[in-house]
Amino acid sequence: MVQLLSTIPKRKDIEILVIDDASDGSTKEKLLILEAETPQLTILYNHDKDPKGAGWGRNQGIFHASGKYLIFADSDDFFSQEAFTEFDAVTRNKYDFVVFKTRSITAKGQKSGRTNFLNFLIEEAANIQENEPVSTKKILTKIDAPWAKLISKSLIVDHNIEFEEIHYSNDVLFNLQVLIHAKHINVSRSIVYVVLDHDSSLIKERNEDMLDQRFDACIRFNNVLATQEFSKNAHSITAGYILNAKEYSWLKMLSFIRKTAKSKAKLMYPLHRYFIAFIMKLVGADPLKIRFYVVFGEKV
Repeated sequence: MVQLLSTIPKRKDIEILVIDDASDGSTKEKLLILEAETPQLTILYNHDKDPKGAGWGRNQGIFHASGKYLIFADSDDFFSQEAFTEFDAVTRNKYDFVVFKTRSITAKGQKSGRTNFLNFLIEEAANIQENEPVSTKKILTKIDAPWAKLISKSLIVDHNIEFEEIHYSNDVLFNLQVLIHAKHINVSRSIVYVVLDHDSSLIKERNEDMLDQRFDACIRFNNVLATQEFSKNAHSITAGYILNAKEYSWLKMLSFIRKTAKSKAKLMYPLHRYFIAFIMKLVGADPLKIRFYVVFGEKV
């Protein structure tokens, strides 16, 4: 948290909201010190005993924020040195949604590949955004993390967009709803955010509750996506969740298969994509290009 706050300029036009989701007493004491030292910082508390999750916290931030644009950040990440210069530049335009690149590092400061595919997607979206706005949205459906994005608060409020208040995959539908309603989108190649890749990250947790929430979020995502103009070839699949369900029971696997069949979700991508991806791998194609082809059915 201290590192994150140190990368935010101390300016009157920047409001900082920190959501304390039922932290312990020592953390609260540190937050109070930070609040006293940082005039534009406000801390919002969950006074319950149990944490309510990132979705709840982000919704609290949306409700209490007074600025024209919203930027989300996780407490263990931080902004790049150029971030707010880039934010200032794009806010002079009439964009209501801007997506930026990120980089990721390990706890030891070494380079991590966690955001490589996300940056690859952003590069492809930036290449086509002026001539193919529909395809740009299709690519951006796969970048659901809320950080490294500048979002107009009026876009969120006018369309009643909220994060799902669940502990896992709370941002999947949020990103999709923003894309559905955004009129003026910009995709930037600038790196504005640094993700800390560590073993305690939620994305690396493995338990049955996590699996259930992520699977159900995937189903809801696909059901909404199927109604959109940019939905062609952009669906997410459920096969990975079904395979992971085997760890808990065959009945859970069967339940996931049945739920998939009753929804607009797909069990897997078309078979020919996997065959062509195998050929691409044999000839030494870039793994990121292979992954892009499997997901979208298009070569780059």
